[in-house]
Amino acid sequence: MVTLKGDVSLVNFRSPDGGVYPPYDYIADPSRRITDFILTLPKWDKAEPVPISVWGHGLGNFKELTRSGYIMGDRLGMATIAIDHPNHGSRVTDFDSLKEPHIALAVTSPLTIMQLLGMFVQGTVDHNVVISSASHILPQVLANWENPDYPNIPALDGSRIIFDGLSLGAMLGVAIGATAPELDGAYLVNGAGSLMQVFSESTFWDDFTSNVIPQNMNGAELVFVLAMMQHYVDIADGNNFVDWYREPPSGRLPRPMGMHYSLGDGSMSNDATRASAEIADLPLLKEVIEPEANLRFGDEGRADFENGYGLVQSGYGLEQAEEALNSLKEFDIEDSLGLSDIGVLGGLAGIGTDIPEGVPFADYLSGFLGENDANKIDGIVDAIYEGDAEDFLTHFNRGGVEAVQHSIGWRCEVLNLDVERCAKAKEMAVVDAENGGGLDDLIPGGTDDDRDLGDIIDEGLSNVTVTEGSAGAMEWMLLLLLVVVWSARQAPLKKLPVRG
Repeated sequence: MVTLKGDVSLVNFRSPDGGVYPPYDYIADPSRRITDFILTLPKWDKAEPVPISVWGHGLGNFKELTRSGYIMGDRLGMATIAIDHPNHGSRVTDFDSLKEPHIALAVTSPLTIMQLLGMFVQGTVDHNVVISSASHILPQVLANWENPDYPNIPALDGSRIIFDGLSLGAMLGVAIGATAPELDGAYLVNGAGSLMQVFSESTFWDDFTSNVIPQNMNGAELVFVLAMMQHYVDIADGNNFVDWYREPPSGRLPRPMGMHYSLGDGSMSNDATRASAEIADLPLLKEVIEPEANLRFGDEGRADFENGYGLVQSGYGLEQAEEALNSLKEFDIEDSLGLSDIGVLGGLAGIGTDIPEGVPFADYLSGFLGENDANKIDGIVDAIYEGDAEDFLTHFNRGGVEAVQHSIGWRCEVLNLDVERCAKAKEMAVVDAENGGGLDDLIPGGTDDDRDLGDIIDEGLSNVTVTEGSAGAMEWMLLLLLVVVWSARQAPLKKLPVRG
């Protein structure tokens, strides 16, 4: 697998406070004009070009650690391109803490309420731009690019593009998949429309997201603020567009929509997924764990996707969640993650991971973040470990063999992928499950060498568990700290300029 990095031009609609307001005019802002992307290319020995997956990562994650998408693409013979969502990764502003703070801090104060809402609107626009660039510009840029280190890179097929969304990426993806003209379809895992319902019913609402609402409001004032939030995020709510998958506007063709949801998901409301699935008229696929009376095949389940349309269930099976919870409760970063000498914080932020004995965690972080931010992060960690972790961890129950094989089958059907590669990928899903998947499988183990992010991405080892969830909310917990303290360090990868 070859990994390239480049820049892509965006179209900014965000005001300085992060909000997107009527009349929805373009706003010139040099700091938001360009963002960087990761492009992975599969090992490929055929003449025909490879299709493209545009990947939407999970909450608090960033594009460099979208491992499951990159490795899935390598196995199936697909290119994968990803950018950071607004308020994530390289798009967090370190020169102005209120302009585009990290999402973990954007839900801690009423001052940043528009950061949360504007992230969804701008993120939808951003991925439409990336999809357009991937379809019309990137194939030719790559064809004209020469490098002796990469003599046999595959060509890109800009006419075959899908959107892959996970968690937050899937919440955005309902609207992205419906509105981007160039897409052949969208596959969305543990994310849906009805954004205000998702906000208010998530296990994060009480302790985190609700902090954007002033705490001293009376009932009438609270209703007004919630209605205002609905108003400003409504333009990006996918359930306003999800019927376009089957009945698109004039001049566009229908495109398939595959969805997956984890039963009992405390982070992503099952009711929101049901709403998206009902509007899109998705049949329920086998195996049916809980019947869905309002969906076709809701009792017995359909054997496979219906021309690319369908909803997949994952059950409660808390084995992965319990394993993750035990590791999280240990809060032993090096041993739990198997990172040895490199360390999470040390590898990405240039700081040590050995917290001195007797030093409170918040005090340790304050030297890097400042006292206020350190206390906020410390509180989030406490809530995860001591609060509704079990409800939250159901968000991970989407990595079973059947679920992964369904997602492979969807890609193979929609993009008409190589039959042998598809069969091999499904076999590897079984091998992955048999090998197990703990936290140390999500991020490669450390060595005596100081490896950078480019090395981590390029590694592509076969023992990495490929699940539909390995780049989403589990890593939100694991990476919450490192993303916030991540300094401007970037991996020295090959650069491709993309302007459009």
